[in-house]
Amino acid sequence: MQRIKLSTPKQIPFTAVSSANLQLRLQVSVLSLAARVVKYGGTTVAGGGTFSARDESNQYGQADYLPLAAELNTTGPTRFIFSASGMEPREVVVDVVPFDPYRIVTSASAIAGTLNATSFSTDLTETTTDHWKDAFVRFTSGVLIGQTKLVTAYNGTTRVLTTDAFTGAPSAADTFEMINA
Repeated sequence: MQRIKLSTPKQIPFTAVSSANLQLRLQVSVLSLAARVVKYGGTTVAGGGTFSARDESNQYGQADYLPLAAELNTTGPTRFIFSASGMEPREVVVDVVPFDPYRIVTSASAIAGTLNATSFSTDLTETTTDHWKDAFVRFTSGVLIGQTKLVTAYNGTTRVLTTDAFTGAPSAADTFEMINA
Protein backbone atom coordinates (compact mmCIF):
# COMPACT_ATOMS: atom_id res chain seq x y z
CA MET A 1 0.00 0.00 0.00
CA GLN A 2 1.31 3.42 -0.94
CA ARG A 3 2.00 5.79 1.97
CA ILE A 4 1.44 9.52 1.65
CA LYS A 5 2.31 12.19 4.21
CA LEU A 6 -0.65 13.97 5.80
CA SER A 7 -1.90 16.90 3.64
CA THR A 8 0.95 16.42 1.13
CA PRO A 9 -0.34 15.59 -2.38
CA LYS A 10 1.50 12.84 -4.25
CA GLN A 11 0.60 11.08 -7.53
CA ILE A 12 -1.58 7.98 -7.13
CA PRO A 13 -1.22 5.61 -10.11
CA PHE A 14 -4.03 3.45 -11.51
CA THR A 15 -4.96 1.59 -14.70
CA ALA A 16 -8.07 2.40 -16.75
CA VAL A 17 -9.71 -0.71 -18.26
CA SER A 18 -12.97 -1.32 -20.08
CA SER A 19 -15.93 -2.47 -17.98
CA ALA A 20 -16.99 -4.71 -20.91
CA ASN A 21 -13.54 -6.28 -21.37
CA LEU A 22 -11.16 -6.12 -18.40
CA GLN A 23 -8.27 -7.01 -20.71
CA LEU A 24 -8.77 -3.83 -22.75
CA ARG A 25 -6.89 -0.77 -21.53
CA LEU A 26 -8.57 2.54 -22.30
CA GLN A 27 -7.12 5.73 -23.72
CA VAL A 28 -7.00 7.87 -20.60
CA SER A 29 -6.70 11.22 -22.38
CA VAL A 30 -10.26 10.94 -23.81
CA LEU A 31 -12.02 9.80 -20.62
CA SER A 32 -14.05 12.10 -18.35
CA LEU A 33 -12.63 10.74 -15.11
CA ALA A 34 -14.14 11.29 -11.66
CA ALA A 35 -12.83 10.48 -8.19
CA ARG A 36 -14.55 9.70 -4.88
CA VAL A 37 -12.52 9.79 -1.69
CA VAL A 38 -13.47 7.71 1.36
CA LYS A 39 -11.43 8.87 4.33
CA TYR A 40 -10.62 6.83 7.43
CA GLY A 41 -13.71 6.99 9.61
CA GLY A 42 -16.13 6.90 6.66
CA THR A 43 -16.29 10.49 5.42
CA THR A 44 -16.86 10.47 1.63
CA VAL A 45 -16.09 13.45 -0.60
CA ALA A 46 -15.92 14.12 -4.33
CA GLY A 47 -12.33 14.22 -5.50
CA GLY A 48 -11.15 17.62 -6.69
CA GLY A 49 -7.63 16.70 -7.75
CA THR A 50 -6.24 16.38 -11.26
CA PHE A 51 -5.87 13.39 -13.55
CA SER A 52 -3.04 12.88 -16.01
CA ALA A 53 -2.34 10.20 -18.59
CA ARG A 54 1.07 8.60 -18.68
CA ASP A 55 2.90 8.32 -21.98
CA GLU A 56 0.23 6.45 -23.95
CA SER A 57 2.72 5.36 -26.61
CA ASN A 58 4.14 2.75 -24.22
CA GLN A 59 1.89 2.76 -21.11
CA TYR A 60 -1.59 2.68 -22.58
CA GLY A 61 -4.30 2.93 -19.94
CA GLN A 62 -1.94 4.13 -17.22
CA ALA A 63 -3.00 7.24 -15.31
CA ASP A 64 -2.15 9.25 -12.23
CA TYR A 65 -4.38 11.17 -9.85
CA LEU A 66 -2.93 14.10 -7.88
CA PRO A 67 -5.25 14.63 -4.88
CA LEU A 68 -5.85 17.94 -3.15
CA ALA A 69 -4.25 18.43 0.27
CA ALA A 70 -7.77 18.50 1.77
CA GLU A 71 -8.33 14.94 0.50
CA LEU A 72 -5.35 13.81 2.60
CA ASN A 73 -6.18 15.56 5.88
CA THR A 74 -7.14 12.44 7.88
CA THR A 75 -4.57 9.83 8.92
CA GLY A 76 -5.34 6.20 8.21
CA PRO A 77 -6.40 4.18 5.17
CA THR A 78 -7.99 6.38 2.51
CA ARG A 79 -9.80 4.88 -0.51
CA PHE A 80 -9.74 6.60 -3.90
CA ILE A 81 -12.35 5.30 -6.36
CA PHE A 82 -11.81 6.32 -9.98
CA SER A 83 -14.54 5.98 -12.60
CA ALA A 84 -15.63 7.06 -16.07
CA SER A 85 -18.29 5.99 -18.55
CA GLY A 86 -17.33 2.58 -19.97
CA MET A 87 -14.48 2.15 -17.47
CA GLU A 88 -14.40 -0.47 -14.73
CA PRO A 89 -14.24 1.51 -11.44
CA ARG A 90 -10.75 1.33 -9.94
CA GLU A 91 -10.14 1.49 -6.20
CA VAL A 92 -6.75 2.41 -4.77
CA VAL A 93 -6.13 2.50 -1.02
CA VAL A 94 -3.35 4.67 0.37
CA ASP A 95 -2.17 4.97 3.95
CA VAL A 96 -2.14 8.63 5.01
CA VAL A 97 0.53 8.97 7.69
CA PRO A 98 1.69 11.91 9.84
CA PHE A 99 5.32 11.59 8.72
CA ASP A 100 7.24 11.48 5.48
CA PRO A 101 7.46 7.71 4.92
CA TYR A 102 10.50 8.13 2.72
CA ARG A 103 12.62 10.11 5.18
CA ILE A 104 14.12 7.43 7.38
CA VAL A 105 16.93 8.99 9.37
CA THR A 106 18.44 6.01 11.13
CA SER A 107 17.78 2.45 12.23
CA ALA A 108 18.40 1.15 15.74
CA SER A 109 17.36 -1.49 18.28
CA ALA A 110 15.71 -1.69 21.67
CA ILE A 111 18.13 -2.95 24.30
CA ALA A 112 17.88 -4.39 27.82
CA GLY A 113 16.86 -1.84 30.43
CA THR A 114 13.61 0.10 30.26
CA LEU A 115 11.15 -1.84 28.06
CA ASN A 116 7.48 -0.85 28.28
CA ALA A 117 4.69 0.43 26.02
CA THR A 118 5.64 4.11 26.38
CA SER A 119 9.43 4.11 26.87
CA PHE A 120 12.34 1.87 26.02
CA SER A 121 16.13 1.80 26.12
CA THR A 122 17.86 2.00 22.74
CA ASP A 123 21.24 1.70 21.08
CA LEU A 124 20.82 5.14 19.45
CA THR A 125 24.10 7.07 19.54
CA GLU A 126 22.71 10.63 19.84
CA THR A 127 23.57 12.19 23.23
CA THR A 128 21.53 15.41 22.96
CA THR A 129 18.41 15.30 25.13
CA ASP A 130 15.18 15.62 23.09
CA HIS A 131 17.09 15.30 19.80
CA TRP A 132 14.45 12.76 18.63
CA LYS A 133 11.45 14.60 20.16
CA ASP A 134 8.62 15.03 17.58
CA ALA A 135 10.15 12.41 15.27
CA PHE A 136 8.40 9.08 14.72
CA VAL A 137 9.59 5.58 15.59
CA ARG A 138 8.41 2.62 13.48
CA PHE A 139 9.18 -0.96 14.53
CA THR A 140 10.60 -3.23 11.83
CA SER A 141 10.75 -6.44 13.87
CA GLY A 142 9.23 -8.06 16.95
CA VAL A 143 5.66 -7.96 18.25
CA LEU A 144 5.34 -4.24 17.45
CA ILE A 145 6.34 -4.59 13.78
CA GLY A 146 4.63 -1.98 11.61
CA GLN A 147 3.48 0.20 14.52
CA THR A 148 4.50 3.86 14.36
CA LYS A 149 4.33 6.33 17.24
CA LEU A 150 5.34 9.92 17.99
CA VAL A 151 8.42 10.42 20.17
CA THR A 152 7.47 12.71 23.07
CA ALA A 153 10.90 12.77 24.77
CA TYR A 154 14.43 11.43 24.41
CA ASN A 155 17.00 11.18 27.20
CA GLY A 156 20.42 11.61 25.61
CA THR A 157 22.22 10.30 28.70
CA THR A 158 20.29 7.05 29.16
CA ARG A 159 19.23 6.86 25.46
CA VAL A 160 15.63 6.10 26.45
CA LEU A 161 12.87 7.05 23.98
CA THR A 162 9.47 8.05 25.38
CA THR A 163 6.56 7.72 22.95
CA ASP A 164 2.82 7.66 22.62
CA ALA A 165 1.68 4.21 23.81
CA PHE A 166 2.35 1.16 21.65
CA THR A 167 0.11 -1.90 22.02
CA GLY A 168 2.79 -3.58 24.12
CA ALA A 169 6.44 -3.45 25.11
CA PRO A 170 9.30 -4.11 22.71
CA SER A 171 11.83 -6.82 23.46
CA ALA A 172 15.57 -6.35 23.57
CA ALA A 173 16.95 -6.60 19.99
CA ASP A 174 13.67 -5.50 18.33
CA THR A 175 14.63 -3.14 15.51
CA PHE A 176 13.06 0.19 14.59
CA GLU A 177 13.48 3.16 12.29
CA MET A 178 13.56 6.81 13.29
CA ILE A 179 11.60 8.99 10.88
CA ASN A 180 11.73 12.78 10.95
CA ALA A 181 8.44 14.62 10.75
